[in-house]
Order: sequence, then structure tokens, then C-alpha cells
Amino acid sequence: MDVQVKNTAGRVTAENVSVNLEVTGTAGSIELKSVGGNIYARSDAGKILVVEPGGDVDARTTTGSIEVVSQNPLSKDYKLESATGRVYFLLPKESDLTIKAKSSIGPVVVDGLEGVSTHGGPGEELTHTLGTGSGSADLRVSTGMIKILVR
Repeated sequence: MDVQVKNTAGRVTAENVSVNLEVTGTAGSIELKSVGGNIYARSDAGKILVVEPGGDVDARTTTGSIEVVSQNPLSKDYKLESATGRVYFLLPKESDLTIKAKSSIGPVVVDGLEGVSTHGGPGEELTHTLGTGSGSADLRVSTGMIKILVR
């Protein structure tokens, strides 16, 4: 089943659903927790929070932050992009992904990946593979910071 939600202002939340979910908003936060299907989220201005995704995630915001947080290993495809803001990606080290991160103006900060370091300056890029890299994480910001936390 596919579900579409369009919102001009205010908060959108969904939790514990097994559907493909498309959420678009002009202003306000989008909070999606334990969505079993694929997620497509767009916001002009606001935070997008995805906790324990079950499928692919494609999240973009013009002004605002994007956070994907999972205690379960990730192995799908995750496209996270903010024009002006922050991208935060928290995942377990048992995940099976190739992570690509790029910030045009701002740092890429990494914590929990042995042997990986960044200089913390503007215009950083990072590529790293966890496991066999069957899934992918494409993290991008134009102006802002990317933080990758592996536990």
C-alpha cells in the first residue's frame, strides 16, 4: 500500500506503519518512526526525522535538518540532502552500506569509524564501506554539516 501526505504548515508524524510513504511539506517538521516501507520525504523549511527505517529513504529539505537514526543494521538505499542545514546519520557498525558524504560549504564529521578521519573543513568528501556495501547512503549538503555516527 502507498500513502501520500501533503502539508503546507505544521507537523506530520507517522509511526509503526508498513506502507510506502510519501510526505511533502512546505513548513514544519516531518517525523517518521518504524515505517516498514520506502520513505519519500520533502520539506521546504523544517526538520525531517526518520527513526528505524524499514525500506529505502529519499529525504530532501531546502532549509532544515535531516536525521536518520537506527539501532538496527541498515542495508537499503538512503539519499539524504539538505541545501542549507545539517544531515545526521546514526547507524550500527553491522550495517551493510557504501557511504558517500559531500558538503560543499561545511564539514563532514565522522565518529565511530576506525581509520577514517576528516579535517573538519569546508568542501569535504568521504567514501567508506561497511560490510560488503550492498546498500548505499548518499549524504549531501550545500551549506551545512554532515555528521555520521557509527555505533
